[in-house]
Amino acid sequence: MADPANARTVMDGIRWLRDRDRIFVLGYVVMPDHVHLLMVLRGSHTLQTIIRVWKGVTARQIASRKGLSRPIWQPGYHDHMIRDDKDLHNWLDYLHDNPVRKGLVETPEAYQFSTANPELAEDVDACWMV
Repeated sequence: MADPANARTVMDGIRWLRDRDRIFVLGYVVMPDHVHLLMVLRGSHTLQTIIRVWKGVTARQIASRKGLSRPIWQPGYHDHMIRDDKDLHNWLDYLHDNPVRKGLVETPEAYQFSTANPELAEDVDACWMV
């Protein structure tokens, strides 16, 4: 997602899932070459279905805008079940620090495609952040 328009499409896809009551968003960061998303599944939706739909929706939009026919996303994904509040906060720190570790910004809050950025605070479903 080196292209800011692609990053915004991915972020819009996350909001699309949230607005359709499929997930609660705990945090995300859209990096130039990958995405981290912490979420809570809602209803009977499975992780596999959520990822498939999210990748499909965003891939169609990016491919259409860029005139691409090749796959946008790599197959598969890595998941981790959050065990407790400490685990949640460790993962949030890890994902929010990703742009700093990669040398893209000096602080997590400065990265424009991350829920660490105060301008994206409304993207987090704060009811889950205890």
